[in-house]
Amino acid sequence: MENHKLAIIYGVADIAKNIGDGQIERLGDSKLEHEYHSANLLAEAKKRYSEASIFQKLTYRHRPEVISYFFTLFGHIVFLNTTKNEKIYGKSGLFIMPKTVTDSQIASLDDFCAEIENFEVDILYDCEIIDGVLDGKEMLAIKKGNLRELFRRYFERTRKHNKVK
Repeated sequence: MENHKLAIIYGVADIAKNIGDGQIERLGDSKLEHEYHSANLLAEAKKRYSEASIFQKLTYRHRPEVISYFFTLFGHIVFLNTTKNEKIYGKSGLFIMPKTVTDSQIASLDDFCAEIENFEVDILYDCEIIDGVLDGKEMLAIKKGNLRELFRRYFERTRKHNKVK
C-alpha cells in the first residue's frame, strides 16, 4: 500500500461493474505528488458509476474524504494513504467506512490490515453530509501495529447496525 494513494474494498458484488464482494483495488501512485487522491477517486467513480450524477458534479478540488463518502453509499470501504514526509511523521492512513460491511469485506479488511501494520490509522464512520459539510464519528489509533484491535473495537461499537451477515 505504500506505493498507492488509496484502496477501495468493494462491498456487495456487481457483475455488470466488474466488482467482487471483498475485492481490493489499489489506486494512484504515492510517489507522484502532483497526482491527487480526489482525481484517482473520480476516475474510478467515472469508470464504475458513470450513471451516478453526484460523481459528475464533484471535481478534483473536493476533499477526498467527501468523494470517499459517496463510495461508502455504494457499500464500499475506502482507505486513503495520508502519509506525508514519512521520515519525520511515519506512515498514516484513514479508513472511511460504509453503514454496512459484508463478511467478505471483513475478511479482506483483515488481510489488508496485515499489509498496513506499520501505518498509524484512523477510522471515520457514521458519515453524513450536513449543510454541505461531511460529518461523522472518528476512532483514532493509539499506536501503530494495532489495527486488528482498533477494528475489533470498531465492530464492537457499531455491531448493532454495521455488520451484514
